[in-house]
Amino acid sequence: MHGVFHALRATELAAATAALQLPGAVLLLTGEPGAGKHVLARQVIEQIIDQRLPADDAAGQPRVITLNASETLQHIPFGLLHTAFPAAGLPESRDLAEVYHAVLAAQQECSGGAIVLVDDADSADDESLRVIAALGGHPGFQVLITARDRNDLPGPIMRLVRDRSVSEVELAPLAFAQTKSLAAHLLGTPAIEAETLSRLHRVSGGNPLFLTELVASLKRSGSLSRFDDLVSWSGDNGEIPPSLPAFLVEELSRAHPETRSALCTVALAEPVTLATIAKLADVAAPAALDRLLTHRVIREDLAPDGTPLLRTSNQLIGDTVRGAIPAGERIQLLRSIADTLPTPLELAPAETLLRGVHVLLDAGRTPPSRALWRALGLAVASNNFGLTVRVARALSAHPGLSLTERLQATTARLQAARFSGISEFLVAPDLLTAPFTADSGFGAGPGAAFAPSFEPPFEPSFGVLPVPFEAPATSAARIDLGLARADILLYRDDDRAAARALLTSMLEAAGVAEAGAAHVSDTPAGARTHPAEPPGTSTNPAPPSPAGELSAQALAGAYIRHAYAGEFAASDALRTTAGFPRSLPRLVSVAGATILIAAQRGELKSARAIARDTLPAALGRPSEFHSAGGEIFGALCMSELLNGQVAAAARLHVALLNSLEHPTGPYRGGTGYVGTFTGMLALAEGRWGEAASEFAAAISAFGRADGMGFLAVALSGRALALASAGRTALAATVLDTLEQTQLRASRIVEGPIRLNTIAARLWIEDPTAQEAALELVEWAHQRELHLVELRAIHLASSAPARLPAAHFDRASELSARIDTPFAHTLAEATGERADGGPVQDSAAVRRLARGGIRGPFLWRAALTQREREVAGLAVLGYSTKHIAATLRVSTRTVDAHLAKAFAKLAVNDREGLALHLDRRGSLWATP
Repeated sequence: MHGVFHALRATELAAATAALQLPGAVLLLTGEPGAGKHVLARQVIEQIIDQRLPADDAAGQPRVITLNASETLQHIPFGLLHTAFPAAGLPESRDLAEVYHAVLAAQQECSGGAIVLVDDADSADDESLRVIAALGGHPGFQVLITARDRNDLPGPIMRLVRDRSVSEVELAPLAFAQTKSLAAHLLGTPAIEAETLSRLHRVSGGNPLFLTELVASLKRSGSLSRFDDLVSWSGDNGEIPPSLPAFLVEELSRAHPETRSALCTVALAEPVTLATIAKLADVAAPAALDRLLTHRVIREDLAPDGTPLLRTSNQLIGDTVRGAIPAGERIQLLRSIADTLPTPLELAPAETLLRGVHVLLDAGRTPPSRALWRALGLAVASNNFGLTVRVARALSAHPGLSLTERLQATTARLQAARFSGISEFLVAPDLLTAPFTADSGFGAGPGAAFAPSFEPPFEPSFGVLPVPFEAPATSAARIDLGLARADILLYRDDDRAAARALLTSMLEAAGVAEAGAAHVSDTPAGARTHPAEPPGTSTNPAPPSPAGELSAQALAGAYIRHAYAGEFAASDALRTTAGFPRSLPRLVSVAGATILIAAQRGELKSARAIARDTLPAALGRPSEFHSAGGEIFGALCMSELLNGQVAAAARLHVALLNSLEHPTGPYRGGTGYVGTFTGMLALAEGRWGEAASEFAAAISAFGRADGMGFLAVALSGRALALASAGRTALAATVLDTLEQTQLRASRIVEGPIRLNTIAARLWIEDPTAQEAALELVEWAHQRELHLVELRAIHLASSAPARLPAAHFDRASELSARIDTPFAHTLAEATGERADGGPVQDSAAVRRLARGGIRGPFLWRAALTQREREVAGLAVLGYSTKHIAATLRVSTRTVDAHLAKAFAKLAVNDREGLALHLDRRGSLWATP
């Protein structure tokens, strides 16, 4: 079929080959299942190899790495990479950075580089795809990816397509002439009846695989007749199913039972070694396998170490067969496959272990506890939430585990369930709603309604509160479980009262004395009780006692939860409690929350100091601090923007994006966090269109899974970006959505969210904007968020109605207290409006613009989004060159947009543009 496919896809072949020529190139082939993506990909690789070097120069030829994705490997971390690299070649830790560098090291001996073919990326595991995405653009690799739908790519590949120069070739259905050519090849003759050709093309829909399978079926059924040299579809052959999957299911139902059983076995176990399939002769007879190989329904392959394998010849065939197996037959076949697993399973290579655990669980058998425990470690290390939940669920009910291990397994399950965004993972009553049975000496206190209970053999004291005289490791595991359950209450249910009660009981049980009444209430404190600067850090603290470790663990965990719940008085009280962590490494876990609170108080130096002390440890030890690096990174970025340090935030953003180019990045891709910070920076720089798009992508990601509750942050940013860009109706719609959105963990930045919302309302001329700003002033004052309060006063002064003099005095007082150039500028720009000062064109206003704050520009004529961006910067006095650099366009483009804005507004220059601001002068004129 090789030569025929050259003729069928000649145009696509030429385009794809040209696109993949250079080192570092990435090519994406898309098309419906059966469109011939794999065949075309192989031909592209063959042409590149043929064109690059003479055939006898083997040393300089590139190595071809073929990664065949499969549904049976999709839920196994790095399962796709394992199909090309021996188990010994991938680190057991499953750390993304280590795997990435192991792949690089494996290619160093090949002077010709490597061509990586990722076939059927739709069914690949995310961990493998993140490594593949990191290879995109690397000069030692050329990456070729096949996928079904360009609009529904896996997250890592979608980001690769968005962020890099990726060539794309789409395989459309075959035209009639192409169907005729392929049918002639399949039938061995070009003489095919016209009506038969038309019928083949119509039924197959131009799908090469469908046409191939249809012709094979017609041959087997005797529905094709020959009249001399002419082939005709003479038999009725019944009703042909309208789709390829339906056709395959019907063909499977017609197959001989022995053949059907062999195909189902291969589909469930693929890729399966010949040694394993030999042990399954009772369900996969050799004769039946031979028939499947002859008809190319299954194919032979090689493992990285040269071991012969069998797999279905096409992903669609495998998926269709697996989906069509009845439940009873499926379990029976899986049990036969389970009997071939190595023992002891826990000592097997990682991929074998994970496959074995999946097979045993699917077959209704309980894997050995040690195998489950090792599988859980691999799942957690690779952030595979679905696998973590499944293994942890099996572990938590396993009689062979210790109490400490069951506590740890339950904690891992809850944490993974929350981050997965899959609601059914979180509804287990034994984990969330069962009453607390207390024979542990603590009674049924405030945590009574929130601790889990379990069926025997679990003891009644299996709660979230530490128990006297038990092992420290068990008490630590109880605290971790209590914190995980508090996370569910806070970040899923937005139930602060229940979480607060649970945290209070946990602190008391952990021996935290005199933590202060403030931590059980969300009433704002009258005065702050902690120092402005962060507590000193020490990398070599004195070894703590076990009791001290438990207290520090409970205090740090409660501090983080109260902070993200917006209960700053409670977090302040905990921070001053004896035993609160003040040294590395435990300080890393509280750093992100502390930075965000300090930023809103205007304590920029303090926020930077905390990040400087903790970020290296967080990024350098990702296996220990799974999310702390990203949390600190993001908190510092938001701190810089909130404090008007746009240039510093831009440098941080570059560092963030650079870190994402390989798997050691501090954020998991596709979570929405990176898009949120990218949108924040674009908003601060006046790139409103880009900001709106980035926030939209983040909102989409949060819609799929928002384990913390940061959707509100992205919504507020998008509302302001749309309002600034003149898209008033859409901005109002987003604001309405935001009103209905639970804040959850976003409460820690409720102040900045409200600042964005009020600014958006000012842009769209909402008459309630000033009232909302004054409410925010009081809210921030109660919580001693001095910078938020000052910025809210500035926003209130931007509304048409004047403010009482007391607010301008308060702005000066806050400026002196914060004592940064940005705060002084905010107070100066606010003060200019006390007696009818300028709105848009003072020196203070321009400094604020450089700090990311731009007042609303209201034009008398409708401008496009880009025209508003250009005109808004121009009216602030920025040069054409500066505007071009900010908006990332050429100076000629800036001049063109300015000319269009001048024409629409009937002005001749930038001064005329400024005079056309609706509110300039008259709004602030003294009566």
